[in-house]
Amino acid sequence: IVHVIHGTYAETVYPRNNGAAGNLITYWGDPGVTVTGQPQMIVSPFTAYPGFALTAKSYIVIDGFNITQTGTKGIYADSSSYLTITNNHVTYAGVTSTTHPYEQGIYLKATTHSTVSGNTTDHNTCIGIRLLNGSDYNLVSNNISFSNFSLVETDAAGIETTGSSYNTIINNVTYSNEDSGINIYVNSSTGMQSTHNLIIDNLSYENGDHGIDTNNSPYNTYVGNTVHGNGTTGINVEGEASTGSHHTTLINNISAGNGFTP
Repeated sequence: IVHVIHGTYAETVYPRNNGAAGNLITYWGDPGVTVTGQPQMIVSPFTAYPGFALTAKSYIVIDGFNITQTGTKGIYADSSSYLTITNNHVTYAGVTSTTHPYEQGIYLKATTHSTVSGNTTDHNTCIGIRLLNGSDYNLVSNNISFSNFSLVETDAAGIETTGSSYNTIINNVTYSNEDSGINIYVNSSTGMQSTHNLIIDNLSYENGDHGIDTNNSPYNTYVGNTVHGNGTTGINVEGEASTGSHHTTLINNISAGNGFTP
């Protein structure tokens, strides 16, 4: 256990070692711990840094940190597995960067069998929580993601899977995001779809676009979600004829008062 006492840490945390099943490495922040990431280099190539950066790591816990005003992502994980990211407040990711004003709060790339739960992600310069390119078999639960707003293009959602499958997205609240509350998307660059995801009991309201949006991603299931007051369609399922979002299942969802403020 790496027990971090209260204070502000202008550094990026790079876990060196892997844990193991039943023997996790835990980064545990006291109340009042703030991580801002290593300051951006002011000489070319103007490198920006996240708060936590994990590459090819497993069985690591990040719990209880306030991560804010990082130059790039708040928490970055690539090619990792069995991570637990819980009870963090990740905000204003990307706002201090002169080269990366387009950054996610919590970002998992090719990362599997991990848990993202109980976090708050807000006012980031892109998506609050994003699962990208083969981030499969993850649990995203009990998070609050709001007021994320992109400075580059209109696509800052609360939670998004892009080319990621077999995830469970449950009991989250997404609201007042620039784009949709929850996106289940194809990766338009690679053609990798987001399939066989379960989206259950989420509340998504007052987002700029849809409450929940599905694009070119089949075999997803939506159960018991409530979407209201979103700018366009409450629950949107769409795709091209060649790929599509076929075999979508919608059960016991509530959709009300959407489309009045597109």
